[in-house]
Amino acid sequence: MTSRTGKRAVLTGAHQPIEIWERESPGAGPGEAVLKLQFGGVCGTDVHFWHGEVPLPGPVVLGHEGIGIIEELGEGLTTDSAGAPISIGDRVYWQPVTPCHHCYPCTILNDVSMCENAFASLFGDANAPTPSTYSEVITLGAGLPFYKLPDDTSSEAVIAFGCAMPTMLQGMERLGGIQTGQTVVVQGSGPVGLAATMLAHLAGAHQVIMIGAPA
Repeated sequence: MTSRTGKRAVLTGAHQPIEIWERESPGAGPGEAVLKLQFGGVCGTDVHFWHGEVPLPGPVVLGHEGIGIIEELGEGLTTDSAGAPISIGDRVYWQPVTPCHHCYPCTILNDVSMCENAFASLFGDANAPTPSTYSEVITLGAGLPFYKLPDDTSSEAVIAFGCAMPTMLQGMERLGGIQTGQTVVVQGSGPVGLAATMLAHLAGAHQVIMIGAPA
């Protein structure tokens, strides 16, 4: 294992200036991956944190939309969460929430996003190794879902979707999808609403109606 030192952007409280801390991160433990951040997106949730609209448990490293390049793989980690082989130098995208992999949704429904015991990794100690994306050095803990980017897909294209597109993809899947020729009403014109509008158009909706302003 090789330790790395990097900078991270830390929010210490609502309406406080973002502080730049420099911390050392250890190498990858069993089942872990250490990444070098390539791109970090800004989500509306980060803004809500700064405004104090979401309670903070203490100083936190912001950011949960990111693409990183694998620099070290821990013992036993040979594939991403979809089973694709991974190696040093691969680009990956990861989730900010660690599922338990033991509850009914995780095991029977095969839907880790509905995990009953999920741990929000981005709320960890700001001094500790972090998967949060406002950090030069990223540590993906064992069990944190992550996915290798195809070689023919640009990082810029993926990061532009942030977490809004995955959120809406799952939402539409739960609704049963969109049929060609249907009329779709989208409430809200923030990032998730824009993603819904794009997906509805691509799915063949006859008419897409957007109502309301961003949240």
